[in-house]
Amino acid sequence: MASASRPSAVGSNPGAGLPGEAKIGMLGAMADLAIGKAANSTMGDQDSERAADLVVPMGHAMMIGANRSVSYWLSLAQILARHHANVVRTVGVKAVGAGEAGSEHIVARDDLRALFREVGDLTTREARLLQHELGVLSESLMQTLQQPDLSAPYRRRWRAKI
Repeated sequence: MASASRPSAVGSNPGAGLPGEAKIGMLGAMADLAIGKAANSTMGDQDSERAADLVVPMGHAMMIGANRSVSYWLSLAQILARHHANVVRTVGVKAVGAGEAGSEHIVARDDLRALFREVGDLTTREARLLQHELGVLSESLMQTLQQPDLSAPYRRRWRAKI
């Protein structure tokens, strides 16, 4: 029978039990920071506002990473499903010990090479998409950080001579 509470897989670290617990803990800490309830906060108001402005882009980056990861694994499963019959046929013939003709061996090798090529192309495509999406996020973050604060009055740093 399974116990009601599952022991942590990594010692006494409470966030290490399940794969998503670490991200959930990090999201909770980011949310606390965003609403100003971070424990032992010694930051000033302006520093707290700057840190809170970074919480949303960090969350977006995490969501982009999760989205690309799910997309990669789903596409990989589709590729493997397409090539599954050929791979099983090839392995089954070799396991039974029936000798393959030269042409069947070449076809099986080409099928396997096609599988590897598709997996490699998928990996490259997903890496490019991830890099592009994070680049767009980075550019938008830089634009928001460089915008001047128009609500503050303009102060001269020099005095006119009279």
